[in-house]
This record gives sequence, C-alpha cells and structure tokens, in this order.
Amino acid sequence: MGRYLAGRVAQALVTVALVATVTFVLLHLAPGDPCLDIEGRGVSAELRERCRVAYGLDRPLPEQYVRYLAALARGDLGWSPSLQEPVRSALARALPNTLLLMGAALALAFGAGIAMGVAQARRAGSLLDRVSGSLSMAVHALPDFWLATILLLVFAYWIPILPVTGTSDDLVYESLSPLGKVADRLYHMVLPALTLALLLFAAVARHQRAALLEVAHEDYVRTARAKGLGERGVLRHALRNALLPVITLFGLAMPALVGGAVFVERIFNWPGMGQLAVTAVTRRDYWVVTACVVVVSAMVAAGNLLADLLHAAADPRLRDR
Repeated sequence: MGRYLAGRVAQALVTVALVATVTFVLLHLAPGDPCLDIEGRGVSAELRERCRVAYGLDRPLPEQYVRYLAALARGDLGWSPSLQEPVRSALARALPNTLLLMGAALALAFGAGIAMGVAQARRAGSLLDRVSGSLSMAVHALPDFWLATILLLVFAYWIPILPVTGTSDDLVYESLSPLGKVADRLYHMVLPALTLALLLFAAVARHQRAALLEVAHEDYVRTARAKGLGERGVLRHALRNALLPVITLFGLAMPALVGGAVFVERIFNWPGMGQLAVTAVTRRDYWVVTACVVVVSAMVAAGNLLADLLHAAADPRLRDR
C-alpha cells in the first residue's frame, strides 16, 4: 500500500509540473504584451520597457522559465500587477470560496446520486426508473452556463426566494451571530452549489444503478439471499462492491467541477478561483493566470489521489500491493 501511494503521489506531482510548464509556454507565446494592459494603451515605449524589465519580461524565455520554476518551488507565486498585491493574497481569498462551493456540490451530487441509483436499481424497469432516468439525463445534457442562467432567472424573477449573487448579505453579515453568518453563507451558496451538483448528479445515479444491477447476479449476492438475509441486508452487502465505479467517477468529477465553476462563479458573482482566473485572463495578468492553473491542477490531482485512496479502502486487493 505504501508503494502504491508513493507512486500515485509522484504521478500527481509530475502532472502538476507538466501543467505548469504548458501554461507558462502558452501564455508567453500568445500574441500581445501584458505591459499594455498594466500601464495602458497610450504609454510611451520607454515606460513599457521599464515595465518589462520590472517584471522580468525582457529576459529570454528559457531564463524566465527557470526563474518561474525556482520561484514556484519556493512557494513564491509572484506579484499581480492588475491587483497590485501578491498573487498568494488573491488566492488566499478566492480558494476557500471555491473549495466550499465544490465540496458542497460533491456532497450533494454523490449523496443524492447514490440514493437515486439505489432506488432505480431496486425498481429496475419500473415507471420510477424510466422517468427519473430520463429526467436526470436531460439535466446532465444541459450546458452548465445555460442551467446556471435558468436557475438565476427562476429564483431572481419568477420565484425570488433565494439570493443569486455573492457569498453573503453585505448589509447585515457583520452584525449576525456566528451561527447566523454560517446560515447566511449557506443560503447564498444554494444556487451555485445546486447548479454544479445537478450537472454531476445524473452521471453518479446512472453509474450506481448500473453497478448494482451488475453485481446483483454475483455468487456472493445469491449466497446472501440463500442464507435468509433480507433485501436491505443484501443491498448493503452488494453496495460496497457497487461503489467502486462511483469512486472512480469521483476522481473524474474534479476536472468537470473545476471547469463548471468558471462559468457558475462568474454568473452568480461567486468570488472564487474561476472568477479570479477569468478576470486575470482579460487583464493579461500572467502571474495570476499561471498561479490559478497550478492550484487548480493540484486540486484535480489531489481529488484523483483521494479517489485512489478510497478505491484502495473499498478494494482489499489494492491494499495488498
């Protein structure tokens, strides 16, 4: 198990390093000059050159890359010219909001998806199975930005019962009790988290349904029934092996959630990593963009590593490696 874990950690580190390298090269090969967006279009050539020297953009690309890797290894993410603060400070504000949103979406999607998959498998072929399967797949096929816009329209204009922007109510948040602040944050998180969860919910439900139907004819399930175990007991017995494909899906869900968070955070004005990255791209802020991509790739790698650990916990054969 130790060797298996060390190998997966090494793979995650290599993945993050490759993503950082590709991002650095693509940004620096893209047309345009970030100093034009930093100083303004009407600046003199002398001021632009001073800007390039100040941010090391006048050096050869290989030297910039070596300096970038050295700074990244020290944990130095650089200075953001568009925000006029260290990139680390900007990430420290945005990252907790994204982690909170993605954590809530994962909990909702996998909790509801597993429950729906179990219910469909127990009544396979019934009206409930067919209707719920069709509805969930219809939601899963919707583009994330379209679903977010529809939910915003419904709950902002038609049924105005939920807040649609921000992470809290700026007018009363500071005067609330600690419990009230938590409730206010959760209240504002309902729509963006629900949007991300709905996009993943259908895939989880279908994988869980298919996995349960597949193991329903295994020998150990028939043996459990032959011993007189009730249907609930048989279901709990089968669910452990049927969870393995869903655990694999957990690792695959991280990139999808990260991609969806870019649009969802923008639409609901949620100050997370997605919104920070989009703003940095429009301002050609190399340092914030590269830092966001590196952090997001680390999050995806960590999610896949966690899925591997959960898979090993559920499958004894992996623990013996």
